[in-house]
Amino acid sequence: MKNFKRVLALVLAFVMVLSINTVAFAAEEVQNADKAEVLYDLGLFAGTSDSDFVPALEDGTNREQSMVMLAYLLGWDYEGAPESGFEDVSDWAAPYVNYAVATGVTVGVGSGNFGGDLEVSTREVATWIARELGYTEEGKDPFTDPELIIESGLVEAAELLLNGDDAINRDVLVGIFYDALTVENKNTGNTVIADLVEAGLVDGDKAEAYGLFDEDVDTDELEIVYVGTTNLKELTVEFNQDIEGLEDLLEEIEDEDNYTFEDEDGRALRSNGSRVEVEDVRVDGDTVVLVLKNAVENQEEGVLVVDSAILGYEEEFEVIFEDFDIPVVDDAEVIGVNTIKVTFSEPMNITNSRDRNKFTVESADGRTNYRVANIIPQANERELLIDVRSDFEDEAEVVLKIANGLEDFAGFRLVRTEIDMVVVEDDRDIEVIGYRRASEEGITLILNKDVKFEDTDEQGTTTDEDILKLFYHTNTRNTADEVKIDGNEIRLSFTDKDNELPTGTAYVYIDGEALVDYWNNENDTIRTEVQITADTEAPTINDVEYEDRVITVTFNKNLDDDTAEDEDNYTILTEDGDEVKDTTIRRADLDGSRVVELTLRGDELSPGKYILVVEDVEDTRGNAIDSIEEEFTVESSGFRLSQIVDEMNLYTETRGTGSNAYTIYTITVEYDSAMETGNGRYSIENLDNYVINFDDNSSYSLSELDEEEDDFYIDFYLVDNKNVEITIETEENVEPVSVTFSRLADSQGTRSTDLSDTLTFDSSDNKVEVDWARLVDTDEIRVRFKTPIEDFAAEDFTVEDANGTLDMSRIRISNDGREITIELEDDLSYDAEGWTVEFVIKSNPDSVGRFGAELEATTVPVRDRVRPELDGIGDVELINNELFISLVFEEYVKVTGNNITGLVSGLTITNDDGDDLSYVSSSPANKQYTLNAVTESVYDENGDSVEAFKVLNVVVSADHNQSGYIEIEFDQLSIFTDIADNENVVKSFDDEVNLSGLQRVKTAVQRVENDITDTFAGNVDDLKDAVGALSLQNVSVSYIENGTSVELVISSGGISTSFTVTLS
Repeated sequence: MKNFKRVLALVLAFVMVLSINTVAFAAEEVQNADKAEVLYDLGLFAGTSDSDFVPALEDGTNREQSMVMLAYLLGWDYEGAPESGFEDVSDWAAPYVNYAVATGVTVGVGSGNFGGDLEVSTREVATWIARELGYTEEGKDPFTDPELIIESGLVEAAELLLNGDDAINRDVLVGIFYDALTVENKNTGNTVIADLVEAGLVDGDKAEAYGLFDEDVDTDELEIVYVGTTNLKELTVEFNQDIEGLEDLLEEIEDEDNYTFEDEDGRALRSNGSRVEVEDVRVDGDTVVLVLKNAVENQEEGVLVVDSAILGYEEEFEVIFEDFDIPVVDDAEVIGVNTIKVTFSEPMNITNSRDRNKFTVESADGRTNYRVANIIPQANERELLIDVRSDFEDEAEVVLKIANGLEDFAGFRLVRTEIDMVVVEDDRDIEVIGYRRASEEGITLILNKDVKFEDTDEQGTTTDEDILKLFYHTNTRNTADEVKIDGNEIRLSFTDKDNELPTGTAYVYIDGEALVDYWNNENDTIRTEVQITADTEAPTINDVEYEDRVITVTFNKNLDDDTAEDEDNYTILTEDGDEVKDTTIRRADLDGSRVVELTLRGDELSPGKYILVVEDVEDTRGNAIDSIEEEFTVESSGFRLSQIVDEMNLYTETRGTGSNAYTIYTITVEYDSAMETGNGRYSIENLDNYVINFDDNSSYSLSELDEEEDDFYIDFYLVDNKNVEITIETEENVEPVSVTFSRLADSQGTRSTDLSDTLTFDSSDNKVEVDWARLVDTDEIRVRFKTPIEDFAAEDFTVEDANGTLDMSRIRISNDGREITIELEDDLSYDAEGWTVEFVIKSNPDSVGRFGAELEATTVPVRDRVRPELDGIGDVELINNELFISLVFEEYVKVTGNNITGLVSGLTITNDDGDDLSYVSSSPANKQYTLNAVTESVYDENGDSVEAFKVLNVVVSADHNQSGYIEIEFDQLSIFTDIADNENVVKSFDDEVNLSGLQRVKTAVQRVENDITDTFAGNVDDLKDAVGALSLQNVSVSYIENGTSVELVISSGGISTSFTVTLS
């Protein structure tokens, strides 16, 4: 706590400062009277009277008065500071100016003067504050580099810097000082007000009541302490403190654009054909869940990049997306007259057309079967709405039955589930119970129950103006430009810069009868008070892509049209930083609100890496980019559509007779490589990318057939990122003859060079092909077919290795007919040299594929997809006063580049005192360790020779922890894998070595060395008698004869050593 005498002196000086006669300032409207009262109540502002509150905000102020006020505001410990040397400073102000000069807050006005009686400007005051709070950089000063002041968050000061050299009055000074209270002091990591509370200069309860301080918020520097995944559509980020109370940062933390994913080369991460992107951010205490737009592939590796807007610096985290958990039903309840909501433990890969028949709803007595009409995933596929065709009666007892076959995005299946429920009508009013992701551009309202749009009786996203006019802020002129309902949440978007939510307190309205719950209850008019924080951050770049002389730049915020479309704000550099000479930017076009397309003139950019420099581009709130650089890559030329479509077949089936006859055409498309999926323009799931050409010369895109043509029924099924199936059902007498493909992209984002191409159907050989066969557990093999099997005969399939046919305990097929699971009687030795396990389809099989496709006899190699594990701690040997701890793995493993030291970054070795041992290359001393492994040349599953090992030795000094433990923890690393062609990553492990026997072994060896020596006169029996006479305590001794020498192995508590004796 500060010295009370010093504080009292400062208060008196402060009152005196404000009591001095000042030059009258030009009459202006006072803006900060309320802030002056807050500062006065907190004891940070005294006015011009020592008894009453007389702020005199309209009066002017000078440099020495302002410096004393700043000293009081920041609680300076000014006593004892050396004299400044300035002669133009009043005696009463000298101690404070002395301190300011000594600490670098001010350097005066030149010529040895401080300029105490000169008028003060915004720039001068903001510079003093920025310097004091640590907002300086090498070679930069806030006075000449105003971006440092803007970085500090002094919003009012930043705005006034436009007129920064104009004199200010006390009103403006009070505004700057008030804003400074919530600025972070870089020297302490706390806000200014938090430092004042901690020092005892301000009452914490009062500061909290004014919303300036929260005693419950941890003021430690914000850090991310954990990043990980539990499923393939969500990623968990844990911070070191509760972030819901960090009002200044919450908007940034909830902004999905502050999280991006990259691959190991720094490019946008793609998985399953789509870019990995965050769709939503959910905050709970100290944890953030990043909800992904699309599921990623299991064991996909990437890098999460967290923008500097959150932590103050950009940080990267290695991520392995993995899911090995079996999904379960967490809850199920009747939420409407004919609707049940099911909540799962994780997002589920469920579609209406494929999975609706897996749900049955019955009355408890079994007499009534409520036929399932639709199933609708929501809440990131964690929830599922089940609509039935009959209404439930209040208090009725119903049973929901879920058959086998529902899968999560990793392919793990929900077991058969049965849930009893009682119908209880919910007649509560529809109410808003909270909100999240509140910014000037939109807000998510949280309701007390699930709802729909009353107009459409559906949830989802709408831009219908008749519906949008029911959702607005402030008044009915400020309507939302998009509304999305997902379960019990409503997202209102106000992205038009003339229609954004106002900062501070705002009011959001939902007109009566805009919503309806699932019991058919409509809402009354809802008015919600929300708090919107002003956005002062400049835009950043999320992505840069190049194609066909156009650079597409995606920003994280809505942009100002004029600055975004000024081509002079963009510069292209080579990888070495030189400006590109033969290619210039012809124009810049804003596509939407966040994407800028730069059209080039001159030479085509050659393949390679480039740097785009962006300057002075502003967002819609005037926050400007100073200068940022973003690297991008120009890829080599892409593929042609005729090359990427590997095979396309047409299957025809006629059903019904006479006037009821109709035809089902099934088109299967197999692509040559993994393709982009999702909702993108170039995705193979985009129905606009397929035009079906019929034999009557008519042509329709799939979206036209699906939405506009009543005589056609369309079903589009994405098998995987290389295969799609298109089903066209019609009563019309027409037949498809070809398909026109629009431009497509592969999973790496490379697009076809041609904009479209028309391809005819291949002559179908009507065969079922095996896509892959994989070992997924030591006794389980899965086989994937490109075409589903409809008639399945288990006896058609066997598994063989070099010794013959393996015994199978069970073989089963998935509900969609695309995957066979084979369970073996015995575990496979899946690290055996020369891997020869094969999946075999016998000759003349009885199984039949979809559309009548035939299976052919074939043999397919089974690939290892089992992640290696630590089998346990093996031998622990004492050799030359060093402990060799053997880590034994279940199979052969290897390290990239055979560099064993690469494992150090994943290893944590701790002794019983909690000390972490440090790595050395050899001869470890106390609290040190080294690693070694003897590699062997073994053969992988492709028959290629590789260097691998099964035992990794951790070597530590035997001079410590002789009665405690050594704990060995390992966090998985991508460089540490098995020898399979897929290079399965070794799982993390945690094990320990009990050292209780170490001292006993060392004592026994010492006695043997002293009493027996290494030469012994006698035979083996004589030696045993001599050792027995030593009466060694709590150790065992074994003898290994080797001619005239005998090796004594001395063991205790799992630790052993050896001593060789020569017989004479």
